[in-house]
Parts: sequence; C-alpha cells; structure tokens
Amino acid sequence: MFNKEELHALHEIRDILKNIFKLLQNDLSLDIVFTNSKGDIVMDAQFTLTPSTPLLATPVEKKGDGTVFQYDPTQLVYSVKDPTIVSFAENADGTALFTPLAVGSTLVGLVDKATGAQVVVNATVTQGTLPNTLDITWSAPPVATAKTT
Repeated sequence: MFNKEELHALHEIRDILKNIFKLLQNDLSLDIVFTNSKGDIVMDAQFTLTPSTPLLATPVEKKGDGTVFQYDPTQLVYSVKDPTIVSFAENADGTALFTPLAVGSTLVGLVDKATGAQVVVNATVTQGTLPNTLDITWSAPPVATAKTT
C-alpha cells in the first residue's frame, strides 16, 4: 500500500493528467479543404487562370483529440494577402468561393474569432490552357526553284 505522501503525490499526478486531457480537448486546429466544381479535393490551393478554376474553401476545425469541432460560421474571417491574384466571396455556411484573377502566388488566411484557431495556406495560380485549341505557327513558304534539264 501507499503511505500518505505517496498517495498525495498520486492524487496530484491524477489532477495534472486531468488538466492535460482538458487542454488537449480544447486545443483546436483549423484547416482549409479546397474542392473544385466536380467535388474533387485540390491539394495546396492550385488554380488555373485559363480555363478559370474557382475553388470552394471549406473549413475543418478539430479538437486536440482529432474529433471535428463544429465552428460558428459567423465567426470565420477569410483573408487574401494579394487580392489581385485571387478573390473570394464568403458564404453564410462558413465556406468561401475563391476565384483566380492573375498568374502568381499569394497567401490565404482563415481565422475563427470564437476559438482563436487560424490557418494560412499558399494559393498558386498558373496560366493553364484553353481546351480544344490548336497552336499554329506561321512561316514563309519554301522558295520555288526552277528545274532545268
């Protein structure tokens, strides 16, 4: 059996572990999942300018134990470092539609004002190509030479 001091120490350890568990439960992480018009997940916020590929940003907030935390959409704030590269329109459900405007890279941020959780991701816009197009390179025709016999 434990003596009085050992029992007291074990109770203190138990209380510390309970506090750590509570902190882990309240520790929140925030991420943004980008999907295209087909519903496919797009990694690293990759956009193409031509044809334009808007992406839907969906916040995913998790507790320290990995379970999904239901955020309050009215407390979410999106931002873009360079609004000449991508623009966005926030939706009432907490999602936002990002549209490419120019080739380049910028940072996209999201903050949950209620919990303090935040995330910053890089958004890259590339030129892309138009579908069903054909590149034609014009050049001068070959010079005709007279044939002698």
